[in-house]
Amino acid sequence: MVSPSNDNSAIAILRLTLDELFTDHRFFVRQSMSAGQVADYILTLVQQGERDLDVLKASAFRKFSGAQPVWLSSSDSLPTATSETGRRSEIMQ
Repeated sequence: MVSPSNDNSAIAILRLTLDELFTDHRFFVRQSMSAGQVADYILTLVQQGERDLDVLKASAFRKFSGAQPVWLSSSDSLPTATSETGRRSEIMQ
């Protein structure tokens, strides 16, 4: 198992994947996964050595496509895009 805390590329791909998932319209339309659930699932895949962005994203959407809806309360904040979101090519190099 790879430890993302010691692997800069793992951290970069984890951040990029989460940024892209949380800004994807499917994340909001499905309402079947919380940000915490997605992050935990992606972290597990990255710890297992997966580094392909498209595989990580597709796997997360497949995993949560049949999940029960997660209802947000008015106090929950939705994830927002960061300045890092558009830097895919820089991170992947």
